[in-house]
Amino acid sequence: MPLARHGRLPRSNRFAFIAKSVGMLLAVVVASSVSVGAVALTQINGSVETVTLPGETNAAALPPGVGAFDGGFNMLIVGSDECVDTGGCPGRTEKLNDFTMLLHVATDHESAVAVSFPRDLIVRIPACPREDGKGNYAAMSAQQINVTLVYGGLACTVVTVRALTGLSIPYAGIMTFNGVREISTALGGVPVCIDAPIKDKYSGLDLPTAGTHIVQGEQALQFLRTRHGIGDASDTGRIGSQQAFLASMMRKIKGSDTLTNLPKLYKLVTAASQNMKVSDNLKNITTLTSMAL
Repeated sequence: MPLARHGRLPRSNRFAFIAKSVGMLLAVVVASSVSVGAVALTQINGSVETVTLPGETNAAALPPGVGAFDGGFNMLIVGSDECVDTGGCPGRTEKLNDFTMLLHVATDHESAVAVSFPRDLIVRIPACPREDGKGNYAAMSAQQINVTLVYGGLACTVVTVRALTGLSIPYAGIMTFNGVREISTALGGVPVCIDAPIKDKYSGLDLPTAGTHIVQGEQALQFLRTRHGIGDASDTGRIGSQQAFLASMMRKIKGSDTLTNLPKLYKLVTAASQNMKVSDNLKNITTLTSMAL
């Protein structure tokens, strides 16, 4: 299905596609690694970094077996602008949330919805545990949601969204800019369709013609980050592009050219596992496979 203006999906389709995209990005990409063999799976699983969420109980979160996931679940997906370049990132001294998305899969597993939180949304940040385990950061009454990674990392973002929504969030994952570069490259690029040229001096994105473009690596990251080049230059416009990009990426991942191509699949899973950090209970392959099913 072609993407709409500047890579945006029609409003009626956005939530359905992003729900599938975000959940499957964590579940299918990692769970599909069983196809590359036991040795490779052990190597990949060992490279995944994890973080313990406040109040997380691994035993209660794990399903009894593959295909037996009981009920619905919520998962928070965060994109971080943390610098991972060896040469440094001029002008960026803190790691901020570049996007924050909450996915809910219904109890009957027949539907799913997702909500993207604008980066500048003003929220109350509760007292968040320090990443070194030594006490808590002080609570703050009115801060932009994209600073939660500064005050306690992924766990703080989860605690904040829990407080904002009143929902239980037992699963979470975070991906860096480098993850976007490497995953899109491992896929051989992600197609995006625009109806007008995009030139954004802030993100560096330059797509000179309307039509379909295959973006990967740095250009894929530029597409996800652009907002001055689309719509009204707001973060809500960028959210639409991010959702459309993920939808297109999932079509590429689920295509036979990826899932039946073991070398390509291995590169994809490796890129994801080396550039993601997940809550403790998402490292369990059984959990991921159950979610994917």
